[in-house]
Amino acid sequence: MEQPEEIKPALQRALEANWPAVIEVVVDREADASMGTSLDKIVEYEPLPDNVAVA
Repeated sequence: MEQPEEIKPALQRALEANWPAVIEVVVDREADASMGTSLDKIVEYEPLPDNVAVA
């Protein structure tokens, strides 16, 4: 799925199905997801805006 409004219905269908489900969500077409699980290894291809709060 590629549209934010598609996520909630997909999650609801998966929960109601009562069996394992895979939900694929495209978060950034340019992201390299092969970097592993460490946040400091993430490569951003576009600069982040200056006003983004980081938790």
